[in-house]
Amino acid sequence: MKKFFNKSLALVLSIAFVFAAAFSVCAATQVYPLTFEVTSDGFATVTDCSSDVYGAVVIPQKIEVDGATYTVKYIGEKAFDSCYGVSEIHIPEGVTAVKNYAFRDCVALTDVYVPESLAMCRYDAFNGCGNLTVHCYRSNAQLFTAYGGSVNIDVVVVDADDSSDSGSDGSQTGSVSEDFITRFVDAIKNLINRIMEYFGANDDEFDFPFAEEFPFIDDLINEFENI
Repeated sequence: MKKFFNKSLALVLSIAFVFAAAFSVCAATQVYPLTFEVTSDGFATVTDCSSDVYGAVVIPQKIEVDGATYTVKYIGEKAFDSCYGVSEIHIPEGVTAVKNYAFRDCVALTDVYVPESLAMCRYDAFNGCGNLTVHCYRSNAQLFTAYGGSVNIDVVVVDADDSSDSGSDGSQTGSVSEDFITRFVDAIKNLINRIMEYFGANDDEFDFPFAEEFPFIDDLINEFENI
């Protein structure tokens, strides 16, 4: 019985060791002014920022530790807490979560640039900040428009396909652009030309092989040739 117990205990301890190793955290790594912790699952968390930093802080998308490269995925709890001189934060693509009190009491913070990958931002992340402008994507704008903290957040949608005449809420205004219509018509004409080439059409006349079944095809081709 004792032998069985010792083997069971050894097995439990081995499993616990494996899990601990899988989620172990490497020693803190500093890339001034930021400090990171890297876990063995291949991602990095911003854990601290030097309190003496002023102006804009650009968080790197990847960091290198002992020859290995890790993607920055999280802004950790209280990472920028009381960084009074930080005025801008640029969060890179790949970051998915901003955790509790990440930017608490960053009283000089006015602009935060958010990646499209961001899927979670804790409601208390900006507690103690002043008025903020968050530059984000349409896909994650609701994270900030529904913000329930003590900060007045102005949301600016920065999607690459937004036109210059977007409304203040990031919505499109006006009709479909003429450039889009032109490109659409050109694409249709190119498609028709490819079909004609495929069926061996000559320059004088194109006899569509299914003309009897689809009599409108010839008229459609003629209409597009006149555009």
